Amino acid sequence: VDISPSVLQVAQQVPGGKGLVADCTQEAELQRIVTHTETTLGPIDLFVANAGMMGYGELSIPEATWDKMWRLNVMQSVWAAKHVIPKMLARGGGDFIITASAAGLLTQIGSLPYAITKRAAVSTAEWLAITYGRRGIRVACLCPQGVRTAMVK
Repeated sequence: VDISPSVLQVAQQVPGGKGLVADCTQEAELQRIVTHTETTLGPIDLFVANAGMMGYGELSIPEATWDKMWRLNVMQSVWAAKHVIPKMLARGGGDFIITASAAGLLTQIGSLPYAITKRAAVSTAEWLAITYGRRGIRVACLCPQGVRTAMVK
């Protein structure tokens, strides 16, 4: 799943691969991802909330950038959990992974909104783990340092 249509080309290169273009800043799109996946592939046993974006700036960052980063770096995980975890609970369990960042544990010099949103992503994973762990939902939070991707170029 990616906002870029190139995800479809990448998926074609993988045997049995499937791609879906979606905008993870919108809850309806997360719901569509879940519905489409379960309809075409079956129940989701493992969900990886991996969407994210970087934004550089300090206190003067535009409100629109703050909003987009909040929706993508935090809310996409919340929305995914909202639409996936109840189904996992009904089946007796599942795995939910959030990709945050080392910036969520430390900070990100030069990017106030990235540091804040990634800390919120870590907190989301902690909350989900505490709330649903005893009910069969295993939650993990990945906190990598900089990974050479288009996002950090």
